[in-house]
Amino acid sequence: NLKTASILIYFIGKKQMNGMRKKFKLDHNPSVLSFREPRAFAYPPGHPKPRGEILLCRAYARPEARRRGMGIKDYESYLIAHATLHLLGYDHTTKRGTQRMENIESLVVR
Repeated sequence: NLKTASILIYFIGKKQMNGMRKKFKLDHNPSVLSFREPRAFAYPPGHPKPRGEILLCRAYARPEARRRGMGIKDYESYLIAHATLHLLGYDHTTKRGTQRMENIESLVVR
């Protein structure tokens, strides 16, 4: 049973991503972050409730793409797919979870 859902994607700069890194006390410079939409947020009638938000920082994604031998657009597609899986409840905190995410990502980004 598939439902229509939306995801908000924001391309942000280094300064904004560094602010997020500090706010969430991350020990690395993330190229992408995802946040589930708060369930209690009241949207106007008829307004579709987004599944969540993805923040993508090209300044951090570019060197990662080069290290992986990928073009930036392909790498951004991968990052968006990865972040979307997090919004859908997948994680990579276990070997099994990592394998599941990688299998799905390989279907989405070739």
